[in-house]
Amino acid sequence: MFKRKPIIGIIPGMLAKDVEEYNWAVQNNKPLGVPYFEDMEINNVIKAGGIPIGILSNDITYYKDVCDGYLITYEYLYYPSHKELIRTALKNSKPILGINMGTIGIIKALNIDNNFTIIDRSSINLPTSFNIKLEKDTILANIYKTDNIEVCSAYSLKLKKEVKEIKLNGVNAELVNALEYNKNILGTLYHFKNINDISLHKWLISKAKNS
Repeated sequence: MFKRKPIIGIIPGMLAKDVEEYNWAVQNNKPLGVPYFEDMEINNVIKAGGIPIGILSNDITYYKDVCDGYLITYEYLYYPSHKELIRTALKNSKPILGINMGTIGIIKALNIDNNFTIIDRSSINLPTSFNIKLEKDTILANIYKTDNIEVCSAYSLKLKKEVKEIKLNGVNAELVNALEYNKNILGTLYHFKNINDISLHKWLISKAKNS
């Protein structure tokens, strides 16, 4: 029987001094600036019943053993080994939740980012608050118990080449806003319109209890 709260490893993004430094770090996969976590997301893990720990080392040996699941909220994964951590979690059926740009971090770790184009919605005059369609019998449809939800997002994905293992979801105007892999990886390229909602975090905690 599971006797403790599940431990959720939170992979940090980067707080850079300016946009130029951030872009250089992303392009060259170099850990510059300061590791950065979203306070709201840490608190949401706690509210959902988990114990959050920041993964602040390039040595992931300890985290692979102690963490029951993982949360990612940035496209930038601070240390190169964080990609390996995500791939190892997938092999070991440990759940991974990517929220907002964390979904980009997931597809980069899985080396399928070239299968998508990242769409900056504001740059082509698309609204950042909109309704997305949830496919039946998917993780998101089961979480929200509906087939449409209102979300807020600055970015969406456009599919360039189909990825067999990935189930696309959250479609709006032919753009993808969520994806799922093997019932253990969930990426939502948005924030739910009610920012206090912890439905996604509850999913992560529930899956982590059984990992």
